[in-house]
Amino acid sequence: MREGETPRNKIGDVMHYHEPGYILTKRATFAAAHYLPGHPKCGHIHGHTWRVEVEFGADVPNPETGMVVDFAELDAGIQEILPDHKLLNEVYSFIPTAENLAYQFWHELDRLWKDRIYAVTVWESENSSVRFSPGTYAYWQAGRERGLC
Repeated sequence: MREGETPRNKIGDVMHYHEPGYILTKRATFAAAHYLPGHPKCGHIHGHTWRVEVEFGADVPNPETGMVVDFAELDAGIQEILPDHKLLNEVYSFIPTAENLAYQFWHELDRLWKDRIYAVTVWESENSSVRFSPGTYAYWQAGRERGLC
């Protein structure tokens, strides 16, 4: 899309973005090794203590609980998908870069909480991270279905 253009979906409808009113963040860590075939530095097996940040979105808290999601429930779902103490190249069929892990984790969590996972950030070191979010488009779709935009 060029600067100044109105965003449109695949059938030409003007897209009105919807961002959730609440975004909760839950962090977790896991230890795992990987290697990046053909990479001069990372081509050899090495490990990281990875940090994962999951952003969970909703417009309003559940009126029965007053919460968007119970942090313990979110933590349990995150822990369920993390490949702790594994060689990531043996777990996944893709090259386990931070980019691919963020994408994979987002999709695995989206299966548990459809249209509620706003973004996933994977940190492979203190200074290096990747954030994956289909974000505004996914929320635009969900918001449109609920008549919010």
